[in-house]
Amino acid sequence: MGKGKAYRGEERDLILKVLTYFEKEKQKGSPLIPIERALDRASAATGVSIRTIRNIKNEAKKLLSTLPSPETSTHIEKLSIITPKPVTSAGIQMKTDRIFTTEELQKVKLSTPKKKKKSGKKLEIDDFTICAIRNIVESFYNVKKEKPTIRKVLAIAKSEFNFPGQATSLRKILKEKLGYRFKDCKNI
Repeated sequence: MGKGKAYRGEERDLILKVLTYFEKEKQKGSPLIPIERALDRASAATGVSIRTIRNIKNEAKKLLSTLPSPETSTHIEKLSIITPKPVTSAGIQMKTDRIFTTEELQKVKLSTPKKKKKSGKKLEIDDFTICAIRNIVESFYNVKKEKPTIRKVLAIAKSEFNFPGQATSLRKILKEKLGYRFKDCKNI
């Protein structure tokens, strides 16, 4: 796994953090954090918060539970039958987390959080502005005898009546409010 693969900057940083953590353990000759505290160890090794690691683990569990693989379901049953739940010194059963196999982890494709898009402020356009834009477009066809482009129409709209929008909002007005369609023209 990973042979011949190029790693991005963040992945390389994470690999270096994990390596440094294990080298510190090697120097000490024992684990820096007790082995029983797997989430704490993973957090210390990667530099990622425990909450984030827990969220990633829960996402992987959810994805694995949706995979329709008969081997996976029997593997889970075997794990729960064979391994007894550990008991604390007070006699309370501890909650055990399922350990993923390498094959299972290769099947799982975790999602990447999406960036939230900033929605721009809405441009309020009155009927006068819409009519003025229509007149500009028609003047291109009737008076100037040339094909209008967004750039040309926008320049005239800004100079004649101080149009507050940009090319994207003008394109939206032309398509949705005025019903124009756009066509690629190679020789303009």
